Amino acid sequence: LYTAANPHVTSLADDTGELVNLMIEEHGYAVIIALKHGDAAVDIDSYIGRRIPIHATANGKAMLAHMPEARVDEILDRRGLPRLTDNTVSTTEALQNELASIRAAGVAYDDEERLDSLRCVAAPIVDGDTVLGGVSVSAPTSRMGEDRFRETMPEKLENTVELITIDLRYS
Repeated sequence: LYTAANPHVTSLADDTGELVNLMIEEHGYAVIIALKHGDAAVDIDSYIGRRIPIHATANGKAMLAHMPEARVDEILDRRGLPRLTDNTVSTTEALQNELASIRAAGVAYDDEERLDSLRCVAAPIVDGDTVLGGVSVSAPTSRMGEDRFRETMPEKLENTVELITIDLRYS
C-alpha cells in the first residue's frame, strides 16, 4: 500500500498545499504510515506510526464504514469511543449513523473531532471487501470552508484513491 500510494499522497499534498495522511487500521487504531506536508500545511501532532482513536478521525471513520460489522463491534468493544474534543462522536448510535452516511457518500469528515480548529476529509482504499487504508487531507477551519470541505477536497480524494487503486491492481 505504501509503495503504491506514496507518490499520490505527495502529489495531493503538493496540489492542495495541505497535510495529507495515509493510514491503516491496526489493533483498532488508525495508524499513520505516510505523512506529507504541502507548502501551507499545519504542523500538528501527527507523525509516522502515530496511533489515533479510529472513530475520531476522518480516515478512521472511512475505514470503519467499509469494515464488516463484526470487526467494527470488536474495535468499539475494545477501544470505546473516547472524546478528544467537544465534537468527537462519542455514542455508538451516532457513529453507526455516520458510518452509514460515509458508505453512501464515499468520503468521511472530521469537523474538529480530533483537534479543535482542524477539519479533515478522507476516502477509504478498498479492494473488494477488504479495507486497505485511507487517505485524508487536513487543514485549519480558516482554510477549509464549506465548499472546500464538502466539494473540492472530496473530489480530489476520490481521484487520488482511484489512482492508488489502479496502481495496486496493475503495477
